[in-house]
Amino acid sequence: MAPDGANCIKLYLLVHIRVFIFVRISLEIFIWIDIFKMTEKEESLEPSNDMINIKVLKGRNFKGPKGEYLGTVTIKAHFGEKALGDVQKLDCSFRTDIDLKYTVELNCSSADPATIDEIAYRPVVLTFAKILPREKKKKEEEKTITLGQCTIDLLPIIQGDKNFEITLEILPVSGSLWEALTPDHSKPEIDIDVSISHSLLERSELTDFNILTMTVESLVAPPECLTLPNHIYVAALCVPLTNEKENLAVFAGANLKPPCEKEHVNKQKKWVNAGNAQGGACYIPNSWITDCATDDEYGDFRSKEDRDYRKHSEQEKSRYVWNMERRCFLHPSAVKTFQNQITKQRYWPVEVFRVHMPSGTKGKKVTQEEDGALSYHGIAYVDASPLLYPGVQTIRGAYKITPFSETSLQEKTGCTVGISEEATKAAISIYTQSGQSPAQRKNKEERKDVKKNTKPGGLEVYSELELSVVNTEGQQYVEARSYIMLEMTLKQPLIPKRTLKELSECVASYIPPRPLFPKRVGGAERAVSDFHKQVECVSRMVLEQFRQLFQEELSSDQEPNPTVMEERKRKLLYTLNNTGKYFTYKERLKHAVVKIVREKYLKTSDFEDKQELQNFLSQLYIFLMDEMHAALNKFLCLDAQPPIPEPLSDSTQLKHFAIEAEMNGNISLAARYHEERISRDKNDASHWLDYSIFCLGQQDIDKAEECLRKCVAIDQEHLNGLLLFSIVSSLKKLTEVAETFLETALMIAPKSIIAWTLFGLFHDALNNEIRSEMAFLKASQLNLAKFLTKETTETDTAPPLTSPQQTVASQLSVLKRNDTSQAEMSPKQDISGLDVSETGIIKQEISEMHSDNVQEESIHEMETRVIPATEQGFANTSQYGMEISQNSEKMSTPKSKMFDKKHSRTSNTISTHSAKRKQSESFNRQHATPLLEEKEATPVDQTPVPEKSIFMITTEWLLQMKAVVYAERALSHELLLTPDQPSLQYYISMAQINILKKDFPKAEKILEEALQISYEQPDTWALLGHVKYFMGDAEGAQSCYKRTLAFVNDATDMHPVYLRLASIYLQDKMFHKARETFLMACQSSPSSVSWLGVGIACYRMGNISEAEASLCEANILNNMDPEVWAYLSLVCLRKERKFEAEQSYKYAMKLGFQDEDIIKEIVELQQHLGYGDPSFLTNHTSNCK
Repeated sequence: MAPDGANCIKLYLLVHIRVFIFVRISLEIFIWIDIFKMTEKEESLEPSNDMINIKVLKGRNFKGPKGEYLGTVTIKAHFGEKALGDVQKLDCSFRTDIDLKYTVELNCSSADPATIDEIAYRPVVLTFAKILPREKKKKEEEKTITLGQCTIDLLPIIQGDKNFEITLEILPVSGSLWEALTPDHSKPEIDIDVSISHSLLERSELTDFNILTMTVESLVAPPECLTLPNHIYVAALCVPLTNEKENLAVFAGANLKPPCEKEHVNKQKKWVNAGNAQGGACYIPNSWITDCATDDEYGDFRSKEDRDYRKHSEQEKSRYVWNMERRCFLHPSAVKTFQNQITKQRYWPVEVFRVHMPSGTKGKKVTQEEDGALSYHGIAYVDASPLLYPGVQTIRGAYKITPFSETSLQEKTGCTVGISEEATKAAISIYTQSGQSPAQRKNKEERKDVKKNTKPGGLEVYSELELSVVNTEGQQYVEARSYIMLEMTLKQPLIPKRTLKELSECVASYIPPRPLFPKRVGGAERAVSDFHKQVECVSRMVLEQFRQLFQEELSSDQEPNPTVMEERKRKLLYTLNNTGKYFTYKERLKHAVVKIVREKYLKTSDFEDKQELQNFLSQLYIFLMDEMHAALNKFLCLDAQPPIPEPLSDSTQLKHFAIEAEMNGNISLAARYHEERISRDKNDASHWLDYSIFCLGQQDIDKAEECLRKCVAIDQEHLNGLLLFSIVSSLKKLTEVAETFLETALMIAPKSIIAWTLFGLFHDALNNEIRSEMAFLKASQLNLAKFLTKETTETDTAPPLTSPQQTVASQLSVLKRNDTSQAEMSPKQDISGLDVSETGIIKQEISEMHSDNVQEESIHEMETRVIPATEQGFANTSQYGMEISQNSEKMSTPKSKMFDKKHSRTSNTISTHSAKRKQSESFNRQHATPLLEEKEATPVDQTPVPEKSIFMITTEWLLQMKAVVYAERALSHELLLTPDQPSLQYYISMAQINILKKDFPKAEKILEEALQISYEQPDTWALLGHVKYFMGDAEGAQSCYKRTLAFVNDATDMHPVYLRLASIYLQDKMFHKARETFLMACQSSPSSVSWLGVGIACYRMGNISEAEASLCEANILNNMDPEVWAYLSLVCLRKERKFEAEQSYKYAMKLGFQDEDIIKEIVELQQHLGYGDPSFLTNHTSNCK
């Protein structure tokens, strides 16, 4: 037992030891894994520091103005306040071109956006100095004199370049030897190589980052009290660095340029913070201020009056010039933040103020009022919304300066606090770093004790009285009409613009496949075709020879027997062989056979085997015989093909017939006319477009879309087709498709007013306010430019009447309008339900245009009204209206709410115009270019006023396209732009929309309001006549139509007026007037309906000959009208032409004539005459039996 117990104990201890060892090893492994992970985590958290290596390779032309050697020269590098590397001495005692081999390194963290931003706007400054020789027997420090400087721009490193080489000129400083170099001397220059091991930004960041280049040029026309010594003038703004951090851009140190200073202004841009750079080194190499046209600017001063003021101010008033450029690095997250801020607020604030210089007097106690005090605090609100337009990278303009107000700042930008305190600190820091004396820097140290006693909130603490003083000082900017020239440029646009290639590819995806054009016949087919031609040619010659030989025998009527036929055959072959014609015929066929052998059987070499040759000849013989018989059958075919008659009406007439049928309510006939146009020419895009317009008017959007696809497939640059396709796609909620075709239309026709306006209406419906306003702005500029060039529009000329009937045509030459006495109405009579004044005189109201009285208005009078954009045509070509008062009220009703009320305008009376006017004025003030409010001003020349606004031009086009929804949107914008009340054209367009919607009571009410504006507009009376005609008021319609004809000027479309008035005359049995009115329609636009009307009127008057001529003309234009056949049957019965009468009656019944009164009249006349109905004789005979 004992040994067994000992063995168990040993086994137990062994197991426990092994378990202990296993657990210990496992713990050590886990500990090492944790340590490794923590080390990786720490390494990942540590920012990666990259070194930018700057190597100065060679130097050239290191010599004095007289060619002397410079001796020992030193070179040192600075980045801001930081010195890079050591000072290196160069021996230039015996040479002018030297190898510098000077290398410095700049440490930067790729993980810190602030460091990258600093590299973007700060240069590396290289300073070259000459060591002066020491005097013998004196031990003193080396003395140097600065020769020149140059600056290295590190922006390519941020943009992804790992290595680049540049050659820089060393620019002399004031008082140096190199300042005396003449232009003929070679300038000293150096070669520099800049490199980095890897890119500062990752691949994804390189494509998504952006750089905002902010250029502050000058402050023009500052207040007179602003110009004082011992002050620095600062402009500052905030730009997002990341999605959480902001970057402060400060422009300090503007130079005063008095008006008397007329020398050329240096347009080269300066570094915003050049460190210790002096002289020419303060300027950025190859960076210049570029002037652009005022029309291309986006500032506040762009109207004609503002341009004159700017020209005067730049020549006669002082200005503060910065000409500084600040590059702001935008991290990919900051780009989205920047875009969102512009979308929400659209205005970007730029603060301008004056700061007292840090005093430099020794021993003098510096007070807060003397050091860092801020005054003349103004602000410019830069409308940055154009940067959200696709492809826009730069905005530039003159922006007015207003007094700084936190309330105004919060309303316009959403910021609650300004940046003046931080900007003041930064400005003083920049100022003290660049050019202050040691005494001033010492004085800066003395200010520490003073600043310890100030409140931590900022540099200055104002009381209520001081705040009022600040506001008063800022108000002087407004009184002086000060403005600041700014430019903001992005490296790449916030919203990229698609290229034409991309748009074309996108459009192609929506175009249905089309059959290819037929290919030219070639190869084997061409060879067989040539063989057929030769067989036909030889057959003609053989047949001609046969007729010559047997001419006498063929003239007899005897049929030849087989023996005679065989004899003729032998004689023909003998003649052909004797004359050599047989050989000629064989040679003609030989070339055609050779072609078939080469092209169809691909035989071009000799046959090696006779059996193969025999097989080939057998196949060729069979093929040639078959093709010969096919050619002979085609040649000797006696079936005469009837000629295809030419169509009696062309495409233009068919279109007119279709519009006329649709106007008369005959939809099926109108569709048939459109289909006939397409069947005649399926490759005409305009045919498909017209059919789509017809389908759109019938609310068949799917069929309209199908037709538009065909239209665009045929002609991808068809502007109207592209625009209407985008509208149809928008109605079907296909937003991307609609936007694609709109952009394609703009690429094809960039100067189309309608295309730009539709683009704005489309984005307005999507609540994309910025893009819509940009489109409206472009359309307004094009409208104004078109008006200034006085482009004349082509007027439609009425086609001449081409009637084959001379009797009817002769009546047109002596036709006159209705008698004036019949057209005039009683002055005290109520005309068609319209109110007439108690005096019985219908007053003549002519719409007043603003341009007629603009010379007599003063600026003070203009404060109470807003110049209508519909008349001004956006006179300043920059905004919707003009804001006369600076402190105008902000629009109380959002723009979207005003648009929601756009359809309720026409149902109200004229008394509601005042409320709408307030909304319009508020809307115009929000999007306006402010002008200075002056108490006394002289009248100035106004910008020419276009005749129609962009919205009215687009509305007219949309009504032609029957796009009712978009027409209503355009009219809603037009309504917001009218000053006192909507224009007459607005009422007419709104009435047309309601007519298309078949809302006739509403259209009638709108037209009655239009008549209160002007009684002399023929279109108003014509539309009112149509409305009453559709409502069944024949008497009222007749009155309106007669008044329309009484005017000297015709309405836009007189054809429906003629037809409907003449039809009313027919109903009232006034056949003479009906005949005259129908003839007017035939003279302007002849059609089957108009000639049918003439025929009916003549028939009822008893003039059968003229009736027959008119009905024949109507039948030629449309032989499918059963009413025409019915009246032709009546005419033929009257003239006792039995066959024609029966045929006409048969076609009338076959085409479905259903007028019971006319049918009864025909049957009675047939029964009286005893013929006219093919079934009449049978029925009559059976009845007699």
